[in-house]
Amino acid sequence: MVTIPGQTNSYAQLMEQIEPLQATLLQHGVYRQVKDLSALRVFMEVHVFAVWDFMTLVKSLQRHLTCITLPWLPPTDIHSARLINDIVLAEETDEVAPGHYTSHFELYIQAMREVGANTEPIQTFIRLLREGVPAEQALAELPIHGYTKAFILNTLNSAAGSIPEAAAAFLLGRETVIPSMFRRILDQLEQTHGFTCESFRLYLDRHIHLDEESHAPMGQKLLQNVCGTDPEKWKQALKSAQKALIARYQLWDGTLEAIRELKAGNSTEKKLSEPSPVRIPQGAGNESKKISFARSSAAPFSDRQQTAPLLTEPPATNLVAQSVMQNQMTSHAPAMPSRKRDLLPLVFGMVTLLFVGGLFIFYGNSRRQDINNEATQLQINETNVDFNETNVDFREFREQVLQLLQQR
Repeated sequence: MVTIPGQTNSYAQLMEQIEPLQATLLQHGVYRQVKDLSALRVFMEVHVFAVWDFMTLVKSLQRHLTCITLPWLPPTDIHSARLINDIVLAEETDEVAPGHYTSHFELYIQAMREVGANTEPIQTFIRLLREGVPAEQALAELPIHGYTKAFILNTLNSAAGSIPEAAAAFLLGRETVIPSMFRRILDQLEQTHGFTCESFRLYLDRHIHLDEESHAPMGQKLLQNVCGTDPEKWKQALKSAQKALIARYQLWDGTLEAIRELKAGNSTEKKLSEPSPVRIPQGAGNESKKISFARSSAAPFSDRQQTAPLLTEPPATNLVAQSVMQNQMTSHAPAMPSRKRDLLPLVFGMVTLLFVGGLFIFYGNSRRQDINNEATQLQINETNVDFNETNVDFREFREQVLQLLQQR
């Protein structure tokens, strides 16, 4: 493929315009904060979504530049089709060992498991997509931070846009500093913790080799080819690249905040072992809520518990400080919700109604028993009368018989 001079000039102008954003991104503070295992886990739990949406951009370009529907049609841009197919081949089905093929995304998931990072959110996301759930809906159900969701939505918009937009986001919306950061932290972890991360190193080796030596030059040629000498297409590419870099920077802003919160929690945990600090209860009456700072691989970092505010315990002679402390602690006592208060009269009325109804039922049963007793007694009396009358008739008959016998 021959590069047209006008394409080269337009590409150089685009790179010049986005250079300040790229430089700012390379200087982001998050790279300096990823220097221990806990920070690495936080970073990877976010970065894995960037690895996924990188493939989303790649497949979007393949869909536009090649034919993946039926009936098949030959590509209209054979050079761009070949470039994107070569990129997809390595990223989606890389031969990482003789006869062993895997995607770089799956390699990254294995690397996360090696360092104990939580893979549940990204795995849930993939599962929902396989079940046919739209990406936006699946994303909304994930227990991840809003800045991660915003980043993914921006990539999805670029992937659904024009070919220049998708190509610019794919080529220019990333930074090259992450592999070197990963290598530095891996060297440190292997020295201090004594374990090796074979999948992680394999991912870095393949990523650096392919990205620097093959895919970056291919991406540049691809962008030049799809934009050509059309100024409007180069404007689309510039705008998409700027949006991608800004979204990436905001993603690292949120990640940096999460790392700092985690480290602040760890430092607070060390303070809790000292006798002087005391904890303000968090809505638990006069008892402090116990908060764990243990790192769990079963829960996403967005669900990590935060520390309660600390106060220095006042001296026993400081009565004013003690009074303030007591007021702070009692002010957290849970109050009865207004809805429960509103239900009390209704409950009382129902109980009263049930009690009165029970009395009526009891009185009715007692009265019915009395009537039954009176009826039974009346029947007995009537039986006695009949019996007495029968006795009278029997005596009269006996006297008549005796009179007849005497006459004979």
